[in-house]
Amino acid sequence: MLHAFNQKGVRRVLVPKSVEHLNDKNEDAVTSMVFSPLAFMTAADALAVIVKVLGTKVTVPVGKRDVVGHKVELWPQMLKSGPEMKRCEPDVVLTFTFDEGPELVIIGEMKWDWAISREALVEETTRQGKIFKRSAKREVLQFVITKSHVKGLIPAFAQLTWNDVSGSANSLSGARTSYAVSSWGKLVHDFLRRAGQLDFHGFNYNERKPFSLKKPAFISKDADE
Repeated sequence: MLHAFNQKGVRRVLVPKSVEHLNDKNEDAVTSMVFSPLAFMTAADALAVIVKVLGTKVTVPVGKRDVVGHKVELWPQMLKSGPEMKRCEPDVVLTFTFDEGPELVIIGEMKWDWAISREALVEETTRQGKIFKRSAKREVLQFVITKSHVKGLIPAFAQLTWNDVSGSANSLSGARTSYAVSSWGKLVHDFLRRAGQLDFHGFNYNERKPFSLKKPAFISKDADE
């Protein structure tokens, strides 16, 4: 949530659109809740999370190399793409470096509860991909997370729903892994389950705990309110 608070002016999470934010900052808040923790993990733990979420799209370029460093950027500034140099702002850019070979740059675009058209999503992600050119020193992977699957996206992209992410997080919560990774799994799964119940009327789980939210999930602008 730190990135969303500092960079996007988000002060509350999962607030009805009529209450706050014409441009629906719920999406920014959810993105930060899921990906900001990776910035505070070791490179190996952050990569373990991303491997679980994206699967073979990541394991293939990583191979048997050892990860030695990583960087997590949410809404990186000052990026421009295309002949007209239009402003371009991916939701998250993850960079992993290894003991040998090229770095791996993973570009993510999130759509929380926005019914974006296939054409618009393809255009947006294509522009983002052009910023980070593939080379001998860099491999590039792109992914999108949406409320439901969008047909006709570029096949090379990893496409997930928030339900998919929640399921991956849930599997990590009980896995034999580091404390940081399992904690991320538990907290993110719980958060997305509750967020899904609130905004999407529930992900498709067999068991759901009742969840009621009459006020924002996080304190608003004034702590004394």
